[in-house]
Amino acid sequence: ILKVNNLHTWFYTDDGVVKGCNGVSFGLKRGETLAVVGESGSGKSVTAMSILKLIPSPPGKIVKGEVNFQGQDLTTLNNAAMRQIRGNRIAMIFQEPMTSLNPVFRVGDQIMESLYLHQDGITHKKARAKALELFKLVGIPSPDSRLNNYPFEMSGGMRQRAMIAMALACNPDILIADEPVSALDVTIQAQILWLMRKLQKELGMSVIMITHNLGVVAETADRVAVMYAGQIVEMGEVDDIFHDSKHPYLMGLKKCVPSLSGDSSEDLYTIEGMIPHPLNLPPGCKFEPRCRQALPKCKIEEPSRFDFGNGHHTHCWLYEESGTRP
Repeated sequence: ILKVNNLHTWFYTDDGVVKGCNGVSFGLKRGETLAVVGESGSGKSVTAMSILKLIPSPPGKIVKGEVNFQGQDLTTLNNAAMRQIRGNRIAMIFQEPMTSLNPVFRVGDQIMESLYLHQDGITHKKARAKALELFKLVGIPSPDSRLNNYPFEMSGGMRQRAMIAMALACNPDILIADEPVSALDVTIQAQILWLMRKLQKELGMSVIMITHNLGVVAETADRVAVMYAGQIVEMGEVDDIFHDSKHPYLMGLKKCVPSLSGDSSEDLYTIEGMIPHPLNLPPGCKFEPRCRQALPKCKIEEPSRFDFGNGHHTHCWLYEESGTRP
């Protein structure tokens, strides 16, 4: 349903060019959940915003690449055509619900606005009935009265449910969820993730889940794309990613997760160093300065892609002999 091919999104600043998304390629199947994983600054949100052409310009610009949605390249569409896609065919749940909802409008009115924009001739009565139906669908208690609430009158979990209701208003084909549970406590996180899986099955949506939480990935994803410094360094089925990891960065991420069964006296594993500054990226493998298995070649040459079957591939010179080039 969606194919991103060699996408480059760069930001032209006074200090230089920031390559926020630098050659990203992936496909999304109908009805599946693709998790995009990586630490802050890896380019996850930039990739999502590029799909919907929400990159602020200037300074941002999609330099090259394609975003094919059902055979149509979204990068070639003008703003008017993209407004028919956003919210209607591809919807997005943004990272922080308190700042995503307008504080001076009632939540019900904000959901109804998307219906007015995308469904010609819909009456106020029908729009309110649809908003009420969506509130019931996402499990908001006392939905009739909650439609009249302002965002500050709702809890964090309830605001996130309202954001999901808004995203589902026009029955989108694809839902992009950018860190949908990062600002919520653990019990509310579980409720929101359960709700999203339930709605995905009922509505047949495809989901792109952006997160840095490997627990969320294991719970929700069918396939996983691991990003680092604006590039996808490993991709595969969720079982392959967790049980047959290839890239040293992904191996390090997994080791950083605390274990309930481990020795509590041991120090928590950390990946040494920091993600490279986007204005000063290393010439070869971007992870080489932090990699404990780096080869001399890694410092000077960007790694090729090596395939291991079943859609599992990585970009790492460690597999030059054992992997298969596409």
